[in-house]
Order: sequence, then structure tokens, then C-alpha cells
Amino acid sequence: MSAMPVTTLAPVLTLLLLGPVPVTESYNVDVQNKVVYRGPDDAMFGFSVSGYTDQYGSWVLVGAPRAQTEQPGVVRGGAVYRCEAEIFGRALSSYTNCLQIPFDINGNNVAAGRAIDEKSEQWFGASVTSTPGRDNTGVVVACAPRYVWFSSNQRRREPVGTCYVAKNGFTDIQEYAPCRTADWGYHRQGSCQSGYGTAISKVSCSASTCTRVRISPGPGEGPTSQDDSYLGYSVAVGEFNGDDQQDVVTGMPRGANLTGKVVLYDNNLQNLFNLTGEQIGSYFGYSVCVADLNGDKLDDIIIGAPFYTDYSNTEGKYETGRVVIAYQSSQHLFKRFDFLDGTKSKSRFGLALTSLGDIDWDGYQDIAVGAPHDGMSDEGAVYIFHGTKSGINKKRTQVIKASELEPNLKSFGFSIHGGLDMDGNQYPDLVIGAHDSNAAVYLRSRPVVHVESTVVYLSGSNKLLDLSPENLNCPLEDNRRVACVPLRFCLTYDGVGVDKRAEFEVQFRLDARRPKSPRMFFVDRVNQARMNVTTRAIYGEQWCYETTVFVEGTVRDKLTPLVTEVHYSLVTRGPGKGPSPLTPVLNLDTPPVTSDTLSIRKNCGGDGVCVPDLQITARPNHAMYLLGSHERLTLDVNVFNAHEDAFESLFYLDLPSGVDYVVTEKAEDSTNLPLLCTTKNLEHEVLVCDMGNPLPANSMVHFLVHLMPQSTSEEGQQHYQFTLSVNSTNAEDTTTVGDNELSISLPIRIHTELVVSGISLPETVHYNEGEYQCDEKTHERHIGPAVYHVYELSNDGPSDIVAAEAYIIWPTYTYPDDFQAALGCGPTVCTQIFCEIGPLADKQNVIIRVRTRVWVDTIKDEMKDREAREFTVSSKMVARVTALPYKVDPSYMNHTVHAVTTRVETDDDRSAPVPWWVIVLASCGGVLILLILVLILYKLGFFKRRRRPGTAAPATNGGGKHKNGGGNGYSPAAHRSPAGSATNGSSTYYGFQNGDEAL
Repeated sequence: MSAMPVTTLAPVLTLLLLGPVPVTESYNVDVQNKVVYRGPDDAMFGFSVSGYTDQYGSWVLVGAPRAQTEQPGVVRGGAVYRCEAEIFGRALSSYTNCLQIPFDINGNNVAAGRAIDEKSEQWFGASVTSTPGRDNTGVVVACAPRYVWFSSNQRRREPVGTCYVAKNGFTDIQEYAPCRTADWGYHRQGSCQSGYGTAISKVSCSASTCTRVRISPGPGEGPTSQDDSYLGYSVAVGEFNGDDQQDVVTGMPRGANLTGKVVLYDNNLQNLFNLTGEQIGSYFGYSVCVADLNGDKLDDIIIGAPFYTDYSNTEGKYETGRVVIAYQSSQHLFKRFDFLDGTKSKSRFGLALTSLGDIDWDGYQDIAVGAPHDGMSDEGAVYIFHGTKSGINKKRTQVIKASELEPNLKSFGFSIHGGLDMDGNQYPDLVIGAHDSNAAVYLRSRPVVHVESTVVYLSGSNKLLDLSPENLNCPLEDNRRVACVPLRFCLTYDGVGVDKRAEFEVQFRLDARRPKSPRMFFVDRVNQARMNVTTRAIYGEQWCYETTVFVEGTVRDKLTPLVTEVHYSLVTRGPGKGPSPLTPVLNLDTPPVTSDTLSIRKNCGGDGVCVPDLQITARPNHAMYLLGSHERLTLDVNVFNAHEDAFESLFYLDLPSGVDYVVTEKAEDSTNLPLLCTTKNLEHEVLVCDMGNPLPANSMVHFLVHLMPQSTSEEGQQHYQFTLSVNSTNAEDTTTVGDNELSISLPIRIHTELVVSGISLPETVHYNEGEYQCDEKTHERHIGPAVYHVYELSNDGPSDIVAAEAYIIWPTYTYPDDFQAALGCGPTVCTQIFCEIGPLADKQNVIIRVRTRVWVDTIKDEMKDREAREFTVSSKMVARVTALPYKVDPSYMNHTVHAVTTRVETDDDRSAPVPWWVIVLASCGGVLILLILVLILYKLGFFKRRRRPGTAAPATNGGGKHKNGGGNGYSPAAHRSPAGSATNGSSTYYGFQNGDEAL
């Protein structure tokens, strides 16, 4: 080899130092005008990719490590394909064929008639790297890491690997195999597999000065502990020690006890610094690249760990992958880090990395990250991240998904290459490999348009709009006069690689914070708050548009500023002119919107901020409300503003269930501001009153709210609870808001009275002990005399009683040796008789009769030693209302109590009753005497005396008359009183009713 400085790194690293490579910038990637390259089946076409330019055009280089070539005797030795990207200014926009580059046209090498190497399955094209050169100074390096070398005695066959270097448009190709030496053995360089990772450095020389080759020795063998550490699996170049010489960074994904390591070497391959991974098996160092992400002119290192798992995630994801950014400090140390994490299990995020350069000419370079198994079907994706002043922007700028580009793409993002402008639009492009589909995709970057824009109200420096009547100086078409103000928008654009003229769509949005109910409109477009304007601007020249806008004096919201926003966008009408068919895009870092703010003038003092102090008082016209009275309920409300103007001042009254709003009446001593009230149904009905906009300082609003309670209420409801409050859109001081709300609790009542009365029938009971001296009491009449207590419950109105209950307490037993002359419920044991009553209408009553008997035996025993032979029996009724109409709670009503007393007296002077046997014997004797007398008279002929002659016998037919005068027949001797009639003729009978109980 000649005319090219070369540095080697054994056992894995191959580094080539070549001529100057211009650094270009990149931006956002266009996915619509993609170019897809397809390779042979099973060739692993897309395993590695690179971009390349020379004097003939731009090319996409694609490695296919299992492609079949025309090399004699070589089976699937692999190849590198050159695919057209842009030739003589003609950009491609469809599928394009690719051709193999003839790096090696020979079969296996032979010495003394025997093969000395093996090129079959050598994986040529597993890595491919290039540096561009329009002046034919570009260089391409392609390697075969599985190339096998035989020893001279044919006993050793070791995969030392080999590379080929092509320049001068592929006319000068040389082999470079740094590990094909006498230092044999798998533990030395026998398993070197050189070329697994390749990079080409950027050195400060021109084609005329870089004419000699310099071979640098490797770093020497490491300790046995680093065997199988995969040093050199990835490689990149950068400046890491401040000597302006290109240094080397290489990955060791199985180093540091399998946590992975990245090793930094200087230009002489002396170790500078090591970065160690944190997780076993993450393959930290699988991929590396270099970029200045924070614009400090120091190269930062980006490291991929595609098998990293975030064990702190709660979704069970694993092997999502991670990218670590190590920032170089001014002391050339790497102690500050950022992390980018994948989001899908087994996506292999970070398996491929590339620097994209500066995407939008902001001084910060950007990167692309491959995740070849991302996506819904594991088809793969590429993520783009931007650099910023503070480092990488962790929010991805763009995600390029295989599913959105081409069907059936697999392992998309396994290899990526960026940073090279291949279509001549001054923006670097991106090449992505998908070897499982034997495909590669070429994506171009679109030019970026930078816009500077302003919009301003031409209202003077105070930015205030006066809505007072004297300032309504703009007439409208309907002869209304309004307050107006001019509005001006200006725009200037520039950018690298953009056209000299650009078309913009501009949209004005007046009162943008209130799009549904704007307060500002265009004078020449009444009732319109939006307007679109299309213009063609000239590169670098300012374009302006001026219009007039207005606000009506009756607007309610005078506190919210009037914000006008102007949104703009590029108008694309097809491919642009020039070598690139891509249309430009606006810079994402500058939002395509500008705004200005105008405030409405207010009486708010020198600071321009109004702080009100609203105070509310109220009183009802009733201390309690009589339900069913059909009277109006009126709240007398006063609202006073004790400080500065209150804007959109509102009064709220929460109406309780069962109360309807009638009308609001403004008092005579109130302010002249209009009072507008409406009801709103939220969770419950709310009365809302607008008291003025603004409600001026030191002003009062006095009004009456008339309400009508319904004839019903919720069950158990004892009060009407009213909540009154006031507020405004401009907030009060927190120390004065305590009087902005008050509550009124109005008791609910029903006017009715439950009256209880009672009597004893009879009032005095007389009895003779001798009448109740039966040994066996087989009937209740044997017990003693009856005592009747009659109670009457009546509703004295005017309201009905839905339900009531009554308890009658009756003395039943007395304790031995503790007999009292007055039997009540003191020392005696009483029985409670419970009655449910109702409903009772106004003036309606119900009667309850309790019938009992005095147990004479007990009275006789207890009173035998007493002089007094009388006592009293007293019962008591306790009644209360349990349910009222309209579901009013009756707990506020008192109990009603009434007692009835009966006087019981003994009568010892009354004759004792005749024994029954005396009555029977006397009756039988009387009947016997009567029979004897009848027999004697019969014997004497008393019943056989003769009639006087001339006397006629009675007629035999009915209705006959006596011959001597026709007298009538016999009639009953006495009239029997109708059955059931009372003996006194005027007493009232009290019978039992259903539901009554008696002892």
C-alpha cells in the first residue's frame, strides 16, 4: 500500500488514518422519498452500510457477508455492493439495482500447490467504512473477520481476518491483514478476526501530503483475564486528550467481568481512559460513535448496551437496551453521563449508532440509534436525538419505523450510517440496513427554513385598550362605534440550501385564549376572529401585514388579556427546483407561532391590579317556615365592595331541595348597575346573579330574592339550608375572603295540635264484697266490678296528622304490704297498652275505651285492717305525633299527656244475697200449695157452675163480637223496651274499635 497512513490495533481493531474529511450538517429525515435496495436471498445484504462519494457521484455501500461471488472455489465468501444514490446531480426516487465491488476476484491463495487460506464463509462485507472524496480522495475499507489463514505446515487454521482498502474510485485496491503474522495461536492473534470493527480517522492533511503509509504497532497483548472480552468489537475515532490528534475509542462488550468496557487510546494506541458498564450481560460497548453533542468543541462518546434491562420498571420489560452518553470535560475526563433507554423488550435499542452531524445549523451535533427488533412485529426502528447546549435532548425528535417505509422489512436498524450529504442539498443523509430482509434503505434530509416573526399591537407603549364611551372611535358597517387598535405582523426567513422565495400560509387568531367566545374581531371582517393570509416572501427580506381589530365596550371579561397569535406554515406545492426534489421544513426548535398581548384599561390604581373586597349579608323574612302555608320566602341580600373594582362580580345562591326560585327584586337604595339573575342546574339548582362588570369600589347591591317552598320536603328534612356567596374574576386578598360566603338555616314547621281527653265510666264504682265470694272464679264477673276509662284523641288542626302513637299506662299489680289508696303507676306494676293512630284530618278524633275489673279478693285482703273502705284507680295516656304531611320531621313537637281516675267504694250495708237453694225450695213449695188449692176447688165444683139463662157463648170465628156489646180481645200487659237500649235513655255507648287493646 502507498499514499495512505495506516494504524492497526490488534487483536480486533483496524484503524485507518486518511486525508481530510469535511464535516457536514444534517437535519430531519424524509421518509416519503425513500430509496430501497434489495440484495440476493440469504446474502445478509444490509449487515453493514456506509455512504460514499467520489467524482462520479454518490453511492450507498452495502455489505453482504454471505453473498456468492465469482471467485473460483469460494462459497459464499461475501461481498460489498455499490448502489446508486446520486449520479451527476440526478437524485434517485425509486428502487435501484446494486453491483458488487470487485475487491478480490481471486479464489483461495495457493503456495506449493496447496491452499494457504480459506475464503469461503469468510464474511467479507461484515464491516464497511468509507470516507468521501469528490476529488477522488475517498477511501473505502471492507473486511472479512472470518477469513482463515493456514500455517506453512497446514496444521493450523486460524480465523485471523483480513481487510481490503480501495481508493481512486475502486481502481486501487489493496489487502490489509494485520493479524496474519507469525505470532500464531488462538491465545495470541490466531483468533484475531481483524476487521470486525473499522473506522477511518479524519486527519489534517491534503491528498498531496498524505502519500506515505505509517504502520503503528498494536497495544500489545493483554492479561489472560481479558481473553474472550471482544476488544475491538466496535471502534470510532475522536479527539480525547487535547493534542489535536485523532484518538481511538473501542468497545469491549464482554470485558470487566462481562459488564462491558469501553477503552480509549491515544494516537499511539496508549491507554487514556476506561469506561465500565454497570450490568452483566448488557453488552456495554457493542457499538460506539463520537459526536460533539453540547457544542463545547469537545468530542463526546456515545456507547450502546443493547441487552441492558431496567430492573426498576414495573411492566416486566427486559433487554430494552440503553445508550450511554459520556461527556468530555475541559480536563479531558469523562465523569458526566446521560442515558437513553429503549421502550420495548428485546428491541436491541443501541445495537447500532451513528453521528448525524449538526441537524439545523445550531452548533450541536445529533445522533441516530438503531433498534432492529423494535416495533409491533419486531421489524425494527431508528431513533433520532438532537444535541443541545446542555447535552443530548432525551426526547426523541423522530422515529423512523420499518413498517412505515416498506412491508416485510426485518432487522431494520441493525446497521446505520449518517453524516454524509449524498444528494447535494447541503444536508447529510442516512443509510439503514435490514439484513434479515436483504435490504438497505437510503433516506435523505430536507432543508431547514429558519423564520423570525413578530406581531404587535400598535397601541403605544402602555399596551392598554380604553373601552370608555369617549374612546369608541371606530365605526362599523352597522353604524356601531367600537374601540379599535392596529395590528402588524412581520416575517423574515433564511436557511441553508433553501429557495430564494418561499410561500407561507399565515393565520391570525384574535383573543386566542378564548377561541370559543372571542372578544376581539377584525374591523373589515365583523364577527370574525380568525383570518388566513397567503404570501410569497423573499429570502432574507422582511414581509409585513397590517390590519385593524376592535373590541366592543360591553364585553364581560375585562381581566383576561387580549392575546393575538399568528401561526405560519410553509406551503408545499410539489418538489422544489434544483438537484433535490425534497421540500423544505420549518425549524423544529422555533415554534411556528408568535403573539402579542393587549390589556383592557381598568380603574385599578398605580399597579394596574384590581383587588376587590366583597362582603355579603342576608336575612330571611321568617324565623321559621310553616309548610303548607303557601307564603313566599324572601331573602334580603346586601353585597358591598369595600375596595377596588370587582370584575364579573357574581352572586350565587344554592337552593335547597323543595324550594323554587320566583323572582329577584332590586331594592331602591341599590347601585344603578343592572342585576341579571338566572338559575343553573348543576348537582342542584343554583341562582346566579350578575351584579356588574365591574362592580365599582365602595358600591352596594341590595336586592330581594323571592322563593316559594313546595308543599313537600325530603324525608327527615328539618331545615332549609341556604348557602350564599359572591366572587369575581379578579381575586381578593386572602385575608378578606371570610365574608364572601354565609349560610342560613331556616327551620321547617307544620302547625297542628294533638289533643287528648278522657273520662271514667262511671266516675265512682260501688261494690259489695259479698257478691264476689265465689270459691271458683269461672267467669270474669266473679273477679270484681268493671272499671271503664275512655280516651279521646283529636286533631285541633289546621294541618293534618299523618300518624301518631299513644301509650296507655294502667296499674295492674301491687306489691305485698304496700297497698296504696290511690292505685296509679307509682308503687304498682303497670301495663303499657300501645296504639297506632292515623291519619287524622283537621278536627277529626278517635276514641279508645279500656275495660278492666277490680280484683276484689286482693282489695279485701289489703284493706281489711283499714278504716277507709275506698280507693282510686288512675290510668294515663301519653301521645305524640310520629308523621306529618310533606315529610316534615315531627321531632320538634311535644308529647301530650292525660290521666283518668276512677273512685272505687265498698257497700257493707247492702243485704247479703239469698242462697240459691232457698230460692229453689221456696219456689217448689209455692207451686205445691197452688196445686192443692186448685184440686180442692175442682172437687167442690168451682169450675162447673151453670150459666145464667140468655147468656150467649163467645163467637167461634175470628173477629166475632159479644152479643151484648162486642168487646175487644186481651193485649200485653207491659211494653218491653227495645233490646239493647240503655236504661237511662241518654247514655252513650263506647264500643271497641279495630286495633284497640284492653286488659
